[in-house]
Amino acid sequence: MTLDFAADQQARLDLAYASIGKVSNTAKTLISTYYAAAPEQSYFMGCTNGGREAMMAAQRFPLEFDGVVAGNPGFHLSRAALGGVWDVTQWAKIAPRDEMYSALTPEDLDAVAEENDRRCDALDGLEDGVVAAYRQCEFDPEVLRGQLDDAKLDALIAVMSGAVDGQGNQVYMGWPWGPGVAAEGWRAWKLGAEQMPAMHQILTVPSTGAVFMTPPQQVPLDPDFAAMADEVSDVGGYFDADETYLTTFAQKGGKMVVFQGIADPIFSASDIARWHDEAERNSGPNDLCSSDAT
Repeated sequence: MTLDFAADQQARLDLAYASIGKVSNTAKTLISTYYAAAPEQSYFMGCTNGGREAMMAAQRFPLEFDGVVAGNPGFHLSRAALGGVWDVTQWAKIAPRDEMYSALTPEDLDAVAEENDRRCDALDGLEDGVVAAYRQCEFDPEVLRGQLDDAKLDALIAVMSGAVDGQGNQVYMGWPWGPGVAAEGWRAWKLGAEQMPAMHQILTVPSTGAVFMTPPQQVPLDPDFAAMADEVSDVGGYFDADETYLTTFAQKGGKMVVFQGIADPIFSASDIARWHDEAERNSGPNDLCSSDAT
């Protein structure tokens, strides 16, 4: 993987948000020229980084789009990157970095999922293997003590609680407990497999240093998360789509739909829920934003 583009200031700005306005204006010009009429409505839809771009469209270009759909948005990407570094650091305490998959076996994660199902599945009124009422699920991971080795459980609790600095200050939000931890996608990003290292290890860690840290640098094996939070703040200031003051977009009738997987291993569902609540509060009594977590 090459991240050479990240050394270029304009390339960073284009990836962060500038390209959205440029492409939108060009597309509308082409449409108007071809059809001899401007488009009646404009929408932006994206997922993951595209979901971040969709949120950025409403935040940085509030008059350009009538609606946006943001799927699993990496809206707080600079901090989510630190979350991935945190995960790798925690697993490395109990497993060699070249065998990180061995930190937790599939059977370990199955046990976590089954215990979560047993305690929280019925909260939504239907026992179907889906913990839909996840905000009502007050799952205490200590019930797994004895089912998992102490070192494994401690590492898992640290990961699920989210990244913190040496003083205990939250660097990136934690994750809802749910049966999705046993899914292949969760494992592929967080732990990897014998044939394939964790995606956080081969993608998130190098991109954190090259794209988000100022100046670009390698992430140390034993990171100082307070220092790293400061080092990503410069890029995060224009890369993260975390603004909550969307009054122009809302007052013109703009609508935003956000959907997010509870077991998303990259972007915390708790973090986007926090943003949603703050955006509704800060943007006034407008029917701005609907959300769904699945």
